[in-house]
Amino acid sequence: MHSLEQVSSFVAVYDNGSYSAAAKKRNKSRATIREQIQGYEDLLGYPLFVIDGKKAQPTREAKQLIKRARLLVRQHESLYTHGINLFSQPVSEINICYDTITPTSLIVQSDLFIRKHHPNINVNWIHRSKAAALEGLDSGDFDLVLLPVIGDEVLNKNITWKVVATVEMGLFTRKDSPLTRIEALTVEDLIDDTLLVSEGLSDIHISLNNFNVMPNTSIVSNNDVLCELLQYSGWTIFPKFYIHDLKRAESLVQLKLDEVNEKISYALSCYYTHDREQNEPFESIIRFMANYQK
Repeated sequence: MHSLEQVSSFVAVYDNGSYSAAAKKRNKSRATIREQIQGYEDLLGYPLFVIDGKKAQPTREAKQLIKRARLLVRQHESLYTHGINLFSQPVSEINICYDTITPTSLIVQSDLFIRKHHPNINVNWIHRSKAAALEGLDSGDFDLVLLPVIGDEVLNKNITWKVVATVEMGLFTRKDSPLTRIEALTVEDLIDDTLLVSEGLSDIHISLNNFNVMPNTSIVSNNDVLCELLQYSGWTIFPKFYIHDLKRAESLVQLKLDEVNEKISYALSCYYTHDREQNEPFESIIRFMANYQK
């Protein structure tokens, strides 16, 4: 029978590409990692890695085994963390990280819910980029993270998620833009003008087939700056709530495209480690966020 140590070392070597990197990740010696891999290979009856210089290249069998091995390691970590938390001190502070495209109303309503039902807990709302948010969640600096759909970047981590909102997008430009005078606006008409892209929405723009090949594209990190630039040139794809919350509707106009009949939207999710959904106050907060639009 294999041990959890052997499986954990197998996953660490597979995901980090070498015995040395896996040893650093697991805070063990390289010799220990190598011994555990060899023991696991002896038990299975076939090699898991081919050593090429300093790299450990996974074999065909290893590639077939890795998904279930990762699942076992995640479940083990979740069980361990849950057991430890049963005897931990009561939660006195919650750090919730959010992206700038998180609806303000979701933040406000969630904050009110926490303060009403958990009055002894301090809530910190922290804005970070996607990469920093995921790193903070993985390290434990953040308890919950609100981000748009982020693909498979968390599949190999002890992280899960729930969709908490569907955010409608719109195409916006200034009121005196030449685009507003085109009766039947098409994607081709937009090509000659500049698309201003919020950095927080760059991944979403890539997934929008009609707009991901615009030749004139400028990325802007700050949403307020983007809206100011929009007063003078260009157009953007932006969450409708943001335009409304900033009271920009008086100076901006929403464009209608005949070629895009269905609504443009993205799913916003709450990401957290597996143990959070089993413990209060996180369980009730996650449930509240998941029912935010229901």
